[in-house]
Amino acid sequence: MVKRVLLKNIYIERNLIMINKLLVAALLMTTVVMAQPGRGFSKARMGWDDQLKLTPQQVEQIQKSRTAFQTKAIDMQADLQKLRLELRGQLRADKPNKKAIDATLDKIAAQQAAQEKLRVGHHLEVRALLTDEQKQIFDARPFGRGGGKGYRGHSRGWGLRW
Repeated sequence: MVKRVLLKNIYIERNLIMINKLLVAALLMTTVVMAQPGRGFSKARMGWDDQLKLTPQQVEQIQKSRTAFQTKAIDMQADLQKLRLELRGQLRADKPNKKAIDATLDKIAAQQAAQEKLRVGHHLEVRALLTDEQKQIFDARPFGRGGGKGYRGHSRGWGLRW
């Protein structure tokens, strides 16, 4: 009886050691994956600046332009989210006010149009920094988010986004 209990304990201990080893291996693999370079205007996005053969001055100017663009875009996106929250509250009211809802929808549409204008403006600003040869390469790539094989975007389908 004691021998069985000891053998059972040894078996359980071996299994626990094996499970611990597997967990450590899994953790190590995730840290390796997480340490890979991300996306953005960096070496991970090779091809963009390599294909265009940008000069160091162009890279610097584009990065400054992109930083300014992203700062404005973040603020505009925050404003849009606030408007969507406002709309959500209006729609959930006991007696929704159609005029107020329509006004909020108009504000949302105006905000989305302003964001698109900002994005197009940034695109044109970057394009203006390029030589004629670089513009041909720049214009050949898809404009906007994604565009590559399998791109799904961030849309949640038809209708309002809650």
